[in-house]
Amino acid sequence: MSKSCPCPPPVSTLCLQGPETVEASNRAIILNFGTLHLSIAFLTHTSIQLYPKDVWVKLVVSVRKELRKFYIGLVFKFEDFVLAFVTLNIMFQPVWGEHVSELPFRHLDVFVDHGAFLEAIAGWVLDRSSSP
Repeated sequence: MSKSCPCPPPVSTLCLQGPETVEASNRAIILNFGTLHLSIAFLTHTSIQLYPKDVWVKLVVSVRKELRKFYIGLVFKFEDFVLAFVTLNIMFQPVWGEHVSELPFRHLDVFVDHGAFLEAIAGWVLDRSSSP
């Protein structure tokens, strides 16, 4: 976080403004909450689950964690559904930033910027061909 804003806003005040505020790659999902961005890496035993709110309450929250066989790393509750990051070993990697540029490296998306993707592949090939 920047020195001008040492304390981020409360999570309860954050809001996704639609599908365009969610970005994903094969390594992470990035949620744009306007004032904050969140990147969550897909580690070995972490998955994203989308539950209708009633299913979340009846079949997940009400079950003791010893019986559930998975842990809940992070949850976002929305009006009609719950977005849960569940994990088998409580290892997940959330990174918050005021700007998307503060988040860990993001892979280029071939569908979003085909030219930049091809340039990155060509650069990778050239780097590898010149190394011993």
